[in-house]
Formats: sequence, C-alpha cells, structure tokens
Amino acid sequence: MEYIETGRSPASALRAAGGIVPWALGMVMFVLTLVDYSAGWDEPVRDSALVVYAALSAGAAGLARWHRWPLLAATAVGAVLFSSWPGFLSASYYAGTSVRRSAHVVVFACAATVALLGVPALHHALGADFPLGSDHQITATERGFSVLFLIGTPLVLGLWVGARRQVLAALAERAERLEREHTARAEQARTAERTCIAREMHDVVAHKVSLMVLHAGALEVGARDGETTRTAELIRATGREALTNLRVPLCLSRCLVRWRRLGFGGSGK
Repeated sequence: MEYIETGRSPASALRAAGGIVPWALGMVMFVLTLVDYSAGWDEPVRDSALVVYAALSAGAAGLARWHRWPLLAATAVGAVLFSSWPGFLSASYYAGTSVRRSAHVVVFACAATVALLGVPALHHALGADFPLGSDHQITATERGFSVLFLIGTPLVLGLWVGARRQVLAALAERAERLEREHTARAEQARTAERTCIAREMHDVVAHKVSLMVLHAGALEVGARDGETTRTAELIRATGREALTNLRVPLCLSRCLVRWRRLGFGGSGK
C-alpha cells in the first residue's frame, strides 16, 4: 500500500506565506484607500485618479518585500496629493524590517512624521487644498495618535521582525558551520581508522613476507641441487621486492597523515 505525502514542510509553508502576505497587504491598502477617500464619487477625474493611485500603491506593497522604494514613493505621493494614510502602515513596517542602522531609522521616522503631519499643516498654512481632495479635519491629539499608530507601531514591529530574522539567519549559519565541522571531523576519523587498519594489515603482511624471505634464504643455503637453489633465490628476491613495495605506500600514508595534522589539505574548510 502506497502512502503519498501531501503536507508541506514548515519551511515551505513559511516561504509560501512570505510570498502571499505582501500581496494581501496590498489588497488591504487598496480597499482602505478607496473606502476612506472615495466618499461621494462625484468627480470622475478625481475618482479615477484615486483608483489608479490605490492600484499602484497596492502593487508597490505587494513588491515591497523585494523592492522597498516603490512603496516609499507611493506613500509620499499619496501624502502630497490627498494626505493618504494607509501607505504609512506598510511603509513603516517594511522600513523596520530592512533598515539596519539606527540613524536611518530615525531619519525615516522623522521624514514619515513630516509627511503625515507637516504636509497637511503646510496646506492649511498656505490656504491651499490637496489636489485630490481636502484633508480630514482632526485635532492635534488625534494627529499625535495617528503618528503613533501609523508610524511608530508598525516601525517597532518591523524592527522586531528584522532582528528576529537576523537571529534566525545567524543560528542557521552557525548550524551549517557546525555541520561542516562535524562532517570534517567524521571524515578525519574515517581516514585515521582506514590508515590504522592499513598499517595493521601492512605489519601482518610484511611479517609474513619477511618469514617467507627468511625461509627462502635458508632453503637456498641448504639446497643440494641447482634447481632448488634457483627457485629459493627467486622466492627470496620476489619477497624482498614485495617488502620494498609495501614500505613505500606506508611512508606515503604517514606523510599524508602528518600533512593533514599540520593543517594542510583539510576538507573541512
């Protein structure tokens, strides 16, 4: 009976979720932008521009895991055109996951705060309206909470996620390094074991061949006919040649072991 494994591994599930979440976030941004800024739908040009912007910002959010700048640019454009706020959520989160230096985090937080609060204040000071509609009239306290909710919270969450990813990457690298070291030690142990077995076999064979050469020499000395003498001499010469051939691989093996002990020719690096 055959069993077919249909479940995915945790790593595959995480990769799949990592590819789906950005696009899901983009769809949420698309809906929030249209719901919050399309009240009335009485100006076709304005409404079409809002739909186009919402679609572009959603696509930028979907690609934000791989390319951050389109999302940052879309958020800045939305803040200038009609004080759009959904982009600040995703932009702050992805900035937290990607920014590594504290100075860059501070610069982003200040720039996002200026875009969220400073642009509307500038429009009000100049008596001008936003190109795609007026800004929602909210109090200073509400604007402060909006900075905390739209910039501070997702930025802190992104920093935590980025730090966690760094820790996991460091642990994975350490595990891989330990695995390589373990493999190298196992290979060295196998090599040492093979060398020890070969040395023992060499000693046994060399001892037997030495006895053969010794007996052949005794037979050569005590032989009474020429045929036996020649045969014993041939056996003795062949045994000596075999001993010489046995010593050469042993010397090479010992040199190789010493060479590896000195740190040359290692396989674990």
